[in-house]
Amino acid sequence: MLDWALRLEPRQLAERMAVLELLNGNVMEDIAEPYATAWRLLEESWSTRIAEKHPSLIVRDIDKRVAAGELSGALITAIADLVRPYSEIRAPEERPSQPLKKGERPISIRNLLSAKLTSVSPMRDLGCWYIDVGLSKISDLAFLHTLASTLTSVVDRGLYSARGIYGDEEQWWGNAGRVFRVYFVRSDEEEGNESVSKGTRADPDGFNRGIAPAVKLLHAVVARMGEIDSRAGATVAGRWRDAGSSIYRRLWAAAARNAEVACSGFVGKTLLAAGEVEFWNVRRYPEIAELRSIRFNDLDGDIQASILRRLRKGPPRTLWPKSDKGAEVEAAQRFWIARELRRIQVGGGVLPKEDGRWLVEVMDEFPELEHMASDSGFSDPRVRAVRRESPRGVGRLDETGGEVRLGILNDALSDDRNGGDNIGYANASAWMGESENLLLVLSDLESVVADPDRFAFVWDSFFRVHAFSLLQSAGKEQRHVATEAERVLRQLCGLPTSTLERAVEAVSDWLGRWSAHVVRYEQGYRAWFLIWPIAVESTNAAEDDGKYVQSEFSVSGQVPEDVRMPRTPTGKLVGVFLEALRSRDQVKGLLGGEHRIESMRDSVTKAPGYSGVIGRALLTRELATCLEAYPEWAKRNLLEPLSSDTEEAIVRWRAVASNWIGPETLRIIGDEALKKVLDGRIDERSLEDIVSCLVYEGLNAFEEGREPAVELAKLSQMLRVAKEEVRVYAAKALSMHLLYQFEPKNGLAAAGNLFRATVKPFFRSVWPQERSLATPGVSRQLAKVAPLSGDAFAEAVDEIERFLDPFAVDSMLTYGFYDGDRAEEMRTPQISVTIDDDAKAAALLRLLDGTIGDTQDAVFPEDLGVALERIQSVAPKLASEAAFRRLSALSRH
Repeated sequence: MLDWALRLEPRQLAERMAVLELLNGNVMEDIAEPYATAWRLLEESWSTRIAEKHPSLIVRDIDKRVAAGELSGALITAIADLVRPYSEIRAPEERPSQPLKKGERPISIRNLLSAKLTSVSPMRDLGCWYIDVGLSKISDLAFLHTLASTLTSVVDRGLYSARGIYGDEEQWWGNAGRVFRVYFVRSDEEEGNESVSKGTRADPDGFNRGIAPAVKLLHAVVARMGEIDSRAGATVAGRWRDAGSSIYRRLWAAAARNAEVACSGFVGKTLLAAGEVEFWNVRRYPEIAELRSIRFNDLDGDIQASILRRLRKGPPRTLWPKSDKGAEVEAAQRFWIARELRRIQVGGGVLPKEDGRWLVEVMDEFPELEHMASDSGFSDPRVRAVRRESPRGVGRLDETGGEVRLGILNDALSDDRNGGDNIGYANASAWMGESENLLLVLSDLESVVADPDRFAFVWDSFFRVHAFSLLQSAGKEQRHVATEAERVLRQLCGLPTSTLERAVEAVSDWLGRWSAHVVRYEQGYRAWFLIWPIAVESTNAAEDDGKYVQSEFSVSGQVPEDVRMPRTPTGKLVGVFLEALRSRDQVKGLLGGEHRIESMRDSVTKAPGYSGVIGRALLTRELATCLEAYPEWAKRNLLEPLSSDTEEAIVRWRAVASNWIGPETLRIIGDEALKKVLDGRIDERSLEDIVSCLVYEGLNAFEEGREPAVELAKLSQMLRVAKEEVRVYAAKALSMHLLYQFEPKNGLAAAGNLFRATVKPFFRSVWPQERSLATPGVSRQLAKVAPLSGDAFAEAVDEIERFLDPFAVDSMLTYGFYDGDRAEEMRTPQISVTIDDDAKAAALLRLLDGTIGDTQDAVFPEDLGVALERIQSVAPKLASEAAFRRLSALSRH
């Protein structure tokens, strides 16, 4: 029942009300954990009202109200709702955590549902790095104080929801609960740095959803209060210092950078009282490090001396895992001390002579600190990590070679349990990241005469880095990549099984990315057969542990996002086979080339366990290629299983849907595809892909004047009896067909001709004509057809009018119209260009009247007035129509 409830759409109001009535009764007394918590989380997510307007329209509305001088409570609510974090609950196959195996009992809510905290994203939803709600235009302290209090409640609720979803430890909340910086970071251009090119990334939380937008806006509001009255800003910020959450302590530290918010004595005592994690962990508490740096000169001499003693003492050993080696920890501690002393200098602080001399001496070990940024070391996607020199010999890599260099690298790369954060690992990886250094390592590895397993960690890292080196070669000196591939393959074939087992993922990735070169050498096939059984065993074992729950395909019903980019070792090796299959004419000259390709094919097909599922699915995805190479084999092993009623058949259909299904393939599997659309077991993404391919084939057949690969009568019947979502996908495919070829510079005639040649006959011959099948979802997609039809706009409205139902319309962009400055760049039709005669003006009025509701809660375009003005200017008589008067009254609200 919980699984059923998780899939209820917002429009299924009756079902949701029935569930809520049960939850508010006595039934909850008999529900055990974790089900009880899961039901309450679902109830909370349903109670959150998601804004009907797009966030960009909400911001524009807020800006207009602020500019007009409005200071109402409704405006405060609108601003708070804009950044309010809310829980998003989904069905379990959409969560990344490990699923339950058959027979297991759920032990936490993560076994029952997918829950996350989300919100508006500045860059994704608003197209800017920070949220501007016109604070610079507001000078009313009472309004700002109330807004700050409201935003504080929003942040508190967000923190509470995050704890319920992710647990009490804030450091494990991920991006939804993570705040890289508690204030909006302005771009270098806005700060007056003219040396930085335009488009420089600014705020590190620009793409985040979750608690970050509310936290940052709260800081901005209090900062604005401080600009108007420093005492008012300091009063609010002062309450943050002793709050329980680290978010509030960070907010206080960010505000206290301003001397008018916190006196120097208060800042100094707070810094000295900070715990070891707050004082030293600049990733989790970056504002503490900034405060220490910026206010250092303001502090009393005694406090400065105490802070410097603590810095020179260094971070405690407890901040590193016990398993970390002593030499690595000591080197890291030394670097942290130097970095924080240097940060004080970068922030304008003056160090005592003794500490200054020590820093100058240690800069020889860490020369990169000389040009470090003030936010160096912060957990920030726009700041590149400082390269740290290791005293263990990594800095001598350029000065040595052969097995000596390999030994140094192997030692440094042997321990990355800090996620690559220890000094030796970081520097060794950075050094190997240079393409010229990779070739040096390859030469060193070629020189090893015995026991290559001694350098297993170097081999693993080499394959990982070298796999991407093809991408890095663009624009640089010409590399002899073919010779390079042959050298690597020669070494790979001589590696012992133990080394290959340790590096199986890296080797598989390398073979996949270099497949175009691998399949041209005999050693490439030897390497493939050498690594294949190891990859099968590794993939199957990892799947049993839940590692690849979101990999290429899943029998359990999960549909991952990376279906087009195999992640498992076997998935990548199947890619090598497919490359060999496409290049088989070029590799026939190799000794036994054709036979080897067939052996690879059979190895993939007969693989056991999850590896076999992946392999057979990926081969089915490339059905056309396999049919061309091995017609009888492909029909028996790939086509026939598609008709079976098994879970693996569903997985294979997901694979087929992840690739474009061309007309030749549809001639073979088209009828079966129509059945699978009605099956009900295909996931939404795959369902949309299959429906799109079927619709596009019908449209292309009309345009090219040929027989379609799938009978149009069968396609029509499928659309008639299918669920509403199938017709929504089909309607979307119609508009996308026009959109892909819409070019404003080609004029309206070209778009009109395309509509008449494809979409119009499709509507008359294929689209079900029953008015009862019209729904808001279908209407929303069909409404986009008319604007993209150019000079056939009126004809298009004639075709779709009987299928139109009212739906929520935020702006005219919902229909596809855009009259802004970027219309040509965005390749969108414009009302001012498309609507140029009486017939089109009348058609636009009918389109608007049929899709904008007349109920009290109807959502209508904010720029509806622009469309009505165009209608009236082109056809003045239409202003007297009842539909025009109704819409005009709406636009004046």
